Amino acid sequence: MLSVKTPNDAGAPVKDYEIKVPGTFVLRKQVRFLEERLTGRGIEIIQGSRHAGKTTVAHQLMLHLLLKKQVSPRHIVYIPCEWFKEAKWLADPLLFCENIRSITGTENVTYLFFDGMASVRNPLSFFSRIIEHHPFFKVVACADHKIDVPENMVALDQRNMRITNLYPISTVEWAGFHDGQLIEEVRKNIYSSMEKGQLTDIKMMDRQYGAFIKERFYETALFGGYPRVLLVAREKRFEEIENIYTAFFEPRALSEQGIDKPELIKQLFKVLSSQVDRLVNFSELSDLLKASPITIKKYHASLTNNFLLYAMGSLKGKKSGEIKQAQKSFFGDSGILNLVSEQRRNHILATSANGITNALCGELIKNLNYKNKLLFWQTNTGTNVDFVVESGKKFLVPIVIKFGEARPKKLTRSLHSFIKTYKPQRAIFVNESLIDHDKVSGTEVLYLPYYWVPVLEGLWQ
Repeated sequence: MLSVKTPNDAGAPVKDYEIKVPGTFVLRKQVRFLEERLTGRGIEIIQGSRHAGKTTVAHQLMLHLLLKKQVSPRHIVYIPCEWFKEAKWLADPLLFCENIRSITGTENVTYLFFDGMASVRNPLSFFSRIIEHHPFFKVVACADHKIDVPENMVALDQRNMRITNLYPISTVEWAGFHDGQLIEEVRKNIYSSMEKGQLTDIKMMDRQYGAFIKERFYETALFGGYPRVLLVAREKRFEEIENIYTAFFEPRALSEQGIDKPELIKQLFKVLSSQVDRLVNFSELSDLLKASPITIKKYHASLTNNFLLYAMGSLKGKKSGEIKQAQKSFFGDSGILNLVSEQRRNHILATSANGITNALCGELIKNLNYKNKLLFWQTNTGTNVDFVVESGKKFLVPIVIKFGEARPKKLTRSLHSFIKTYKPQRAIFVNESLIDHDKVSGTEVLYLPYYWVPVLEGLWQ
């Protein structure tokens, strides 16, 4: 049994806490980066929806410290904050530090894992004061909602705090669970051929591995990516999704977030399931649900802050007729979308157009690096591009989705318009199965099947 320390009621880290990592789990790409950063000081915050796997990741990090870094269990402290939310020592950073240091000593690096940081009063201030007074502390904290960093803490954030988003499992992670080396090998071969201006390796890889990757993509597009869903038998997955959905909208949990109309927020969520990839119109939603626009906006923000929705902004470009202030909503998990929109009976390869679009949005978000943004582009006349990956103001990659088969060398008018306006180096035309290559007004256009987009992130980063 491997264990670390956890506090007793008085706040002294003297009790043993057994680390429990499931016998079967999906390795998350964030773990490697977090492991590398554990040697540094400061605060690591892992934020994501409930059931996304944050506690499992925290346990993996503790095992890494114990087994690979040979850190003494005495210098790793796990604090399940919900257990101690009424404790005085969890409201007083100086008292907390005094209790920890009385056991771990004053000169040893000590790793503090806070699980459920919402139970800590003013958590960012609390953590900041801890590392300010005791630089040998390293804080790792898990949050079930997006952390709002106050303006007066931005400088601290840049120096000593990192925030990592943990989303549901991606297609690449799910493929890695079945074959740990395949994706990296495929990427290596394809990227090397792309540098030579060839597409032959994508077609060859598609013949060899396309069916495997396609199944993993459609599996996550239908069932989503919550670990406890994917790791059960297929016939039990929607039952597990329903359990997660019910827990999200449990009245007590909503009340703690300031939501006093649980049926209204569920109705809003239901309506938005039919409006994926459409502009959010709060006035229209207000009329439909017979609630004030202020309440609808508040509830929409709550769904976004809890990672149930992803609110996408528009590209604020240089064309006069562009829509610049609107947003679109996508579901944080495609399995939840299919449950709410009653697509649960679909065959795995018969996912709806909304489901495909939402799944691709999720894959792009999960694979974005910290320098990039995911936006959409639309004009007042209806010209639109589904997604635009923005890296600075000079590097844009438009991504257009066609539901069904594409025709070689045939682009949408909207994509032609975007290419003419912004002259991007590369554009991606996503469709059901066509793999092709073209050059349009100096822009390289790649035609790719849905399931290759998550794998070939280097083409749009």
